[in-house]
Amino acid sequence: MSIGVKSAGWLVLPLCLLVLSACMAPPPAPVVERDQPPSTKINYHIVSAGDTLHTIAWRYELDHEQLASLNDLSPPYQLHNGQRLLLGESAAYVASTGARAVPVTTSPISAEAITVEPVTSEELPRSDSGVSGEDMTASPGSSQSADEQVAIIQPTPSTASPTDPVPPAPSASGASVPWQWPVTGAVSREYDANKVFKGININSSKGAQVQAAAAGVVVYAGSGLRGYGQLIILKHNDTYLSAYAHNHKILVNENQDVSQGQVIGEVGGDPADPGRLYFEIREHGKPVDPEKLLPRQ
Repeated sequence: MSIGVKSAGWLVLPLCLLVLSACMAPPPAPVVERDQPPSTKINYHIVSAGDTLHTIAWRYELDHEQLASLNDLSPPYQLHNGQRLLLGESAAYVASTGARAVPVTTSPISAEAITVEPVTSEELPRSDSGVSGEDMTASPGSSQSADEQVAIIQPTPSTASPTDPVPPAPSASGASVPWQWPVTGAVSREYDANKVFKGININSSKGAQVQAAAAGVVVYAGSGLRGYGQLIILKHNDTYLSAYAHNHKILVNENQDVSQGQVIGEVGGDPADPGRLYFEIREHGKPVDPEKLLPRQ
């Protein structure tokens, strides 16, 4: 009888060990760090419903005229669904595996390296009187003619001195714009030079009037650009555009001419912050700091 009990005990012990081993957690799987997949170059944009030349240019931070030229488009820039637009001579955007695209240079920029060797006074031609090359004028006894000496020492009237500032080229488009604030209020978030935040938040109140910061024409009025809510874009000249985002109401239509200070919308379109107006200024398609162009409040 005792032998049977001992035998049963030997049978129970392996069963208990089996149950305990089943309850133990398996060892963690090995973690292997892998490089991110290579970025995807975006060379084209496929037109979809609601797209306009200006909204596409705005999305990729391109000048709309540059975009039109790349794709042989002329006013009024008619687009159709499925149309493929070239974004640049090289990739206009590099899309990472994350959620947003990162802008890069749209066309290659190159500079030819030039090596300039200093010229000492001993290397310059001298007159018979031994005057240094820096103060030398034409002399009949010199080894070179007067014309050659003048060409070496004195710049011609059309050649600018290297130390003189180069005057800016005049702008045929009238790039200077007399800006005004689109709404009264303090700036609650400023422009980020790294373009993480491409405009400014102006803290106003719901229902406040949004005014055109300068005279121009409405090139976009709608909600087709993600992240901007009810958006108005004004074109002021061939250089500048301005944008007014998260409007509660839009009070203008596309292709409408507006004057500076004209009411174009109402603040209050952002449910999370109904008192803010988001304001941007683009120069040749690129975001710039609005506070550097707006007058001091």
